[in-house]
Amino acid sequence: MPTINTWTDITCPSACGAALNYGALPEDPDCVSVPPLSEISDIYITPTGATDAFDYSGGDPVAVSGGIDNTDTANAKTKHLVVIGSQGDPEESVYSGPKGAQVVNKRRYTVEARTPITAQSIYDFLRQIQCNNLNFTFRFATRGGYLFGGEDGISPASSNARFPKVEGEEGVEEGILVLSYDTTNGDPPRHSNPLAS
Repeated sequence: MPTINTWTDITCPSACGAALNYGALPEDPDCVSVPPLSEISDIYITPTGATDAFDYSGGDPVAVSGGIDNTDTANAKTKHLVVIGSQGDPEESVYSGPKGAQVVNKRRYTVEARTPITAQSIYDFLRQIQCNNLNFTFRFATRGGYLFGGEDGISPASSNARFPKVEGEEGVEEGILVLSYDTTNGDPPRHSNPLAS
């Protein structure tokens, strides 16, 4: 059974009537700047027991030297894919209680990321992802320079890959990595990506 992610950097009140202390917002709400790009550009997959690519012991992540090795075949290192991806709105499970009370008690998010098949190893790796073996955690990064997943990474609820074949001169071999995950308290933590270039 897949693990349901519960992030610990944000906590919701657990008791009825308990107040939520909201965090600070920018002091000048009328100051509008250009927000960062949201396109998912990188996927980091860490097999269970492997060296993590990121160290969060200081709060914000730093890159672990030698933590990423795409040539490793022993599940000892984190894998890194460069992609064109997105995460849509979650599917929400809503608990309907007495007197019309409604609470979102679980959300399922799906990350879909395209990567060109420029080597046989990429094709084979994505075919392995089709096995839906969930012995890994993952994080994703955006073109805006942010890393999502927090200290423990994201535990997947399912993993899959698709290989569409598109006609015409623009049709190239691509794989689409599909990773779904469940959470009880919303989107994963976001930090600056120490590997952003």
